[in-house]
Amino acid sequence: MLAHMLTVIVFTLLGGLGYTVLFGLLENFSAKRAAAKHTVGQFQQALPLVIAVSLLLIAMRVINKAANAQGMQEYWLLINLQLLIMMYTDLMIDSFFLPS
Repeated sequence: MLAHMLTVIVFTLLGGLGYTVLFGLLENFSAKRAAAKHTVGQFQQALPLVIAVSLLLIAMRVINKAANAQGMQEYWLLINLQLLIMMYTDLMIDSFFLPS
């Protein structure tokens, strides 16, 4: 039981760290794309990032449905990763409604 909990915690942390790197790469790509296309709107700059994160969450949900049938360890690992992705993305993307 303890080994399963530690496995979930370790893989959740590693997945969270991996996502922070992926988010940074996506953010840099969005900034370079916006500079190349001369887009000044904040929404247009963040659109590729929002699309990529949304597709990632949808893919994780599909994987999670399959993992639910296999075992609780994989299920909770994916639930924790989805929660981390949503919280990190929410904190890192600038609000469209706040003045710059």
